[in-house]
Amino acid sequence: MKTAGFFQIKSTLFLLCLWTSLSISAQTAENNPEPRRRIFHAGFQAKALFQWTDNDLAGFSDLGMRPGFAYGLNAEFGITPNVLLHSGVFHEFRAFGIQYQDSSSASPILSNNQYTAQYLMVPFGLTMKTGRIADKWALMFRAGLSSHFLLSSSVNREAPPAAGLESDANSYLNTAWVGIQGDAGLLYYFHENTALSFQVGYSGGLSSIASLNAYPFMAGGAWNTPGNTRLNTIHATLGILF
Repeated sequence: MKTAGFFQIKSTLFLLCLWTSLSISAQTAENNPEPRRRIFHAGFQAKALFQWTDNDLAGFSDLGMRPGFAYGLNAEFGITPNVLLHSGVFHEFRAFGIQYQDSSSASPILSNNQYTAQYLMVPFGLTMKTGRIADKWALMFRAGLSSHFLLSSSVNREAPPAAGLESDANSYLNTAWVGIQGDAGLLYYFHENTALSFQVGYSGGLSSIASLNAYPFMAGGAWNTPGNTRLNTIHATLGILF
């Protein structure tokens, strides 16, 4: 647990240091009279996450939509004034629940598994913006890939033979997974190239969040094989872009 806490502190300090560095760079670019000042923007975003799982294997089901939260830094690099590459780094707090039938005993039972996990997420994709409306507003559309790297996790099992909380569930989850994401929103420019942003969007997993050891008490043909457990998310984002 000390190791997990150490990595969480390091990731938070890394985000703060990177945000400071990017903000200084963006402000320097803002004060630069050359056209280059419009090529690079950096900012901070906070996201509300609403997530659920999807599984290919019969007998597995989701336990309902769960809330989560993420915060981090985003950066945009202009290809043209209205088309940009975007990336960043985010600290995610996620929760999801999976139900499956445990047939390891004579009387099969339903097992509910409620996970909480923290990830470091790095997005990459394209951002498209309209020209400014009334010199203050712009519409934006974004699409791309997201890579998620596991920092820490826990699972609460609500059925025997492994009922109870496990404070370290990393062995049940993949250390990394990849998804697609897209969103749309508004930018409000209150000073030159400095804008507030609001976006809503969706992200879906392309690879499984669960490892082959996620359900060690399954028996029969599905023993130790959770299938492709994907995490889907609806997100709402507030941010500031320099």
